Amino acid sequence: MRCIHRACLAAAFSCVLTACEYEWKEDAGSGEMYRAPAAVAQAGGGVQPKEQKQEPPPNVQPVLAPGKDVSGQAAMPPKVKKLNLTEMLEGGTLNVTANIMGGDLGQSFDEREDTLAKSEGHNPFKVTFEFAEQRTIKAVKVLSTYSDYGWALQPDQGERLVVDTIIDGEWSTIAWPDGFKVKRLTVEVLRKYRDNYVHLNEVEIYE
Repeated sequence: MRCIHRACLAAAFSCVLTACEYEWKEDAGSGEMYRAPAAVAQAGGGVQPKEQKQEPPPNVQPVLAPGKDVSGQAAMPPKVKKLNLTEMLEGGTLNVTANIMGGDLGQSFDEREDTLAKSEGHNPFKVTFEFAEQRTIKAVKVLSTYSDYGWALQPDQGERLVVDTIIDGEWSTIAWPDGFKVKRLTVEVLRKYRDNYVHLNEVEIYE
């Protein structure tokens, strides 16, 4: 687990990596060849072995743990306020942890769509926000790029909600018009295809 502390946040932001630096390029197929064992020689001459293409292993993508299915296209409730997560982190009223292995986690909530945090082979990418005091949350928005994605929201008290598929580069929203009280909130983002490097551009939390 990686944890952002106030002392190191400013240093972490000194190197801002843009989303375009993470552009994925598809690996060429291995195309590796191997020779079959030599055939038994027949009368009148030997039989030439045939070349056979070695099949690549199947590409198995992870899935999100089950929960209540929601569309992820909820309308924003009226009169909501977006939390400044960076400011709260610096002020000591928020702690953030994640299973990220590389990049800058703070870029996933710096209010910029052109920056991102990228997980190094961890899919889904899990980020937990723990508040110093209980808050009433009315909406959570997520943006991920370079692949269609799914995501899940798990409050410390309440039902796990799962969004199956959102198109690459589109925002997704889960909302509760009346709000619900929470002290800890975990967001999981699942990359749906290509590889297991999840690009998380933004998470926004509203009360």
